[in-house]
Amino acid sequence: ASSISSLEVVEHQIESTEKFVSFRLDSARNRLLKVDLLTTTVGAIFGFGSFIGSIFGMNLQSPLFSGSEFESGWTFNLVVGLTLGTMFGFFAALYAYFSP
Repeated sequence: ASSISSLEVVEHQIESTEKFVSFRLDSARNRLLKVDLLTTTVGAIFGFGSFIGSIFGMNLQSPLFSGSEFESGWTFNLVVGLTLGTMFGFFAALYAYFSP
């Protein structure tokens, strides 16, 4: 009877250790998923800024910018400001979401 009782204790200890290791592995997996989501989102934010920059880098003639009132370049500055503001807003939201 004593050996059966000690075997049950050892079995319980093994199950406890297995659950503990499983919880640690789950925690590590969740951290990796969080980092993956963070890097993917940051890449998408930079991709948005790159997309806006590439549109302006094509040097296409557009009636939107051909008028004499646009010669000072204020529309370009406005678009760049809005793009950077949007990117900063996304970074701030991302930081607020992932900060503990």
